[in-house]
Amino acid sequence: MEQIDEFIVPLMMGISSLILLIAGGRLLKSAIGFSAAMFGAGIGLLLAPSMLPSIHPFIIAAIFAAFCAVMAVLIAKFVIIAILGVGFAIATPVTVWHVAGYGDMFDVAKQVADAASEDPEVEEPAPVENNEAMLSTEEILNQAFGVYLNSVTTVVQDGVQRLNNAWEVIPATYRLKLVGCALVGLLVGLLIATFMPITSTALVTSFGGSFVLFETVQYSLMKWSSNQLGTLNLTTTAIVICATAAVGLLLQLLVFNNEKPKVKNSKK
Repeated sequence: MEQIDEFIVPLMMGISSLILLIAGGRLLKSAIGFSAAMFGAGIGLLLAPSMLPSIHPFIIAAIFAAFCAVMAVLIAKFVIIAILGVGFAIATPVTVWHVAGYGDMFDVAKQVADAASEDPEVEEPAPVENNEAMLSTEEILNQAFGVYLNSVTTVVQDGVQRLNNAWEVIPATYRLKLVGCALVGLLVGLLIATFMPITSTALVTSFGGSFVLFETVQYSLMKWSSNQLGTLNLTTTAIVICATAAVGLLLQLLVFNNEKPKVKNSKK
């Protein structure tokens, strides 16, 4: 009989992703705090054996979870502003590159696209071994959180390497224009986050929830099935995550947005 412990991490991460996806805007502090607590607990479990082996790992995990939850709630709005600004700063040059008429830039654009879409030399994620019958609860949770952390690290490293590859093949005459577009995108993102807080919060949390949900499904398939979403190419993966985020964003703005406009009574 499979241990119940192996379901704890994917279940909690799944709940966290759904809260972020469909209610992150309305329940910002709760959603961010819960997600940060899960992240902190995972970091605590991973660091517990090397930091303080004499203390029970669950105690260290609880301390890390509480600390991360409190810090996340305090800086949540600032983080959302930063994420939205950086996101627009990255998306704006890419959009301008594809829609602007540069004449003879089609060949260069193809080189940039090939460089950006070139798969970096990243090791394939190893299937999660299904041998929890011989593992303790701490080891099971440690293994599960390690899979999530490795996945996030791989995504960040992959994105940075793709951007570096694309930047190297862009002609110097166009780099200044793209930097200018990035600065404009950064400013637009900061303005949207400042003057449209509800929409910006829903946008960031829906994409965050979509990514965590994708990773949870990926982990579950590696754990209990022979199928893997890791075999999907970059474009398909991006489409799946963006489509899920779009659904979550619409649900947050149209279905679960219960805020009613305040009507001021006119005085005669």
